[in-house]
Amino acid sequence: MLHFKEQLVDGLINLSVEIMPQQAHAEGDASTVGRPRKSVVLERYIGNIHLISFRGMQRKCVHCDTSRSQFFCKGCSDKPTLCPKNCFEQYHTP
Repeated sequence: MLHFKEQLVDGLINLSVEIMPQQAHAEGDASTVGRPRKSVVLERYIGNIHLISFRGMQRKCVHCDTSRSQFFCKGCSDKPTLCPKNCFEQYHTP
């Protein structure tokens, strides 16, 4: 069962890498370009209670990358800024 879960997680991560746009890093490390940290990807979809919270200052939404929002997810360790209307749910749905 554990092997199946690991395969499922790896499959979801690889799928998210294909769907997500490539992002260039300042260091230019080809092995990490466009691939989010494994723990962050897993955390987005499973295991945490995702609660939307008010930040008080506007930042760019990490999901749509166009809107500015004052809301973030308290359940994610990196506290991503997200639009409350659609992006919050879409960001946490595989």
